[in-house]
Amino acid sequence: MKRWSTATHRWLAAWRIALWHWLRDWCVPLSEFALRRGAVQRRMAESKLDAFLVGFVPNVRYLTGFTGSNGMLLVLPHREIFLTDPRYRI
Repeated sequence: MKRWSTATHRWLAAWRIALWHWLRDWCVPLSEFALRRGAVQRRMAESKLDAFLVGFVPNVRYLTGFTGSNGMLLVLPHREIFLTDPRYRI
């Protein structure tokens, strides 16, 4: 069995911590907005719609939480695409 040096153990521990932080930042818990968009997707499936474009600002806010003045949401059966102008950054 190969023995690892102390430096290797430290590097592996740091790598695991970095990986955990990266996953934590990218794995967002299901929000109320995601649940609302899921409800829209279910209704789309029932109505046999391929896509649904939301452009009315209060409805965009209800489905995404976006509080800006200009945005649109394209809801597809298995994903959503949010569109806005370059004034806003994620």
